Amino acid sequence: MKKILLISILLFTSLLFCAEKTTLEGNLITNGKKWFVKNENGFYILNLAPNEWFEDNEIELKADKKIKAIGDLKDKELFVTVLFIDNEICVIRDGQGKPLWTPQVEYTHKVDKSKCIGCALCVKACPVNAITMYKGKAVIDADKCINCKICVTGNDKFLGCPTSAISMVERTD
Repeated sequence: MKKILLISILLFTSLLFCAEKTTLEGNLITNGKKWFVKNENGFYILNLAPNEWFEDNEIELKADKKIKAIGDLKDKELFVTVLFIDNEICVIRDGQGKPLWTPQVEYTHKVDKSKCIGCALCVKACPVNAITMYKGKAVIDADKCINCKICVTGNDKFLGCPTSAISMVERTD
């Protein structure tokens, strides 16, 4: 009962703010990483909640489904507030655009080139070969990095970067 009341309140609040929002209707499309809506005006990126949020709430996103999405449109990307799919109403953000899920912040590691002495100890210690040397400096491939922090803090055989050239940073892609 509490969940239904909360959803009703959030929906009401969201719809109050939707007067100034953009509504897009069309078919749901995916490229495997992102979701889009395709209609007579073209393709629009849908900025939705993470897939885990939909799974936890037992909402199935499938390509070619007809949807209606309401949100803030910025350069062909719709930051979805309310999604209508399969006669279900999914409130994703509140009326001010704040996510209703806890955003997962992803981190990776960055090398400060001015501190890196090119010793390559981190290259040898990385368990997934995410670190290589380029022009005498360590370079970390963010797509390979698993954030084990060995390059920063070390493990039983390696004490971490001797010059503290490697740090954790929020991933921006």
